[in-house]
Amino acid sequence: MIRQAGKGQADKPNAANRGESTGSQTIYERVYGTFKSGISDWPQATLMHELQHAYDYDKGRMAGEKNIKRNAIDPAEIRAVQLENVVRNIVTPESVNTIV
Repeated sequence: MIRQAGKGQADKPNAANRGESTGSQTIYERVYGTFKSGISDWPQATLMHELQHAYDYDKGRMAGEKNIKRNAIDPAEIRAVQLENVVRNIVTPESVNTIV
């Protein structure tokens, strides 16, 4: 199983929570491994996942997210995983590995 490979936060968390456009900071560590589901983690996909979060902060799409637990029903995580899946499909279209 992989450890956390990326982490992001808004420069102004309260403003982001109100849906305002903010800057963000992303910490990214290149990590290889496998998720519990058996799908391999790829640095490209992880990087795009974290950049999606940064984009959401920039565009003010994080309203109400401050108190939401990061999980499969969190809208910000859904957007990030969808972009991650796009990257996986581009990198290896013959063996489509997506995270649900």
